[in-house]
Amino acid sequence: MPPVVSSVTYPADVLAERVKRRLEETPAVCLATLASEYGVSCRTVRRALTAQLGISFRGLQAQSLRVHVDRLRRGDGVRSLKEVAYALGYRSPKAFSRRMKTITGDVPRGVRHAPE
Repeated sequence: MPPVVSSVTYPADVLAERVKRRLEETPAVCLATLASEYGVSCRTVRRALTAQLGISFRGLQAQSLRVHVDRLRRGDGVRSLKEVAYALGYRSPKAFSRRMKTITGDVPRGVRHAPE
């Protein structure tokens, strides 16, 4: 017998806000993980974000990472790329660097030393 998957019903605004807060804490979390945590489908998460915030999951994730990148640029207590990567939930500094390059067009070292 297949396992029973419990599903939860959230109002779209509540789900979108919860996803947004979770991404602000850990921008590396993937859509499937979030959907599973909240007991909804990936499609439900996407629909809630688009309907309530007018942004895609990837867009919200990128926005959240940019906030962390800005903190990195200001140098507020950042020790090393490795520490930042793990603190944000990335499995490796390389994964973090790739994602930052995709979003900002620059690697973390270049972003850190970029003019304001």
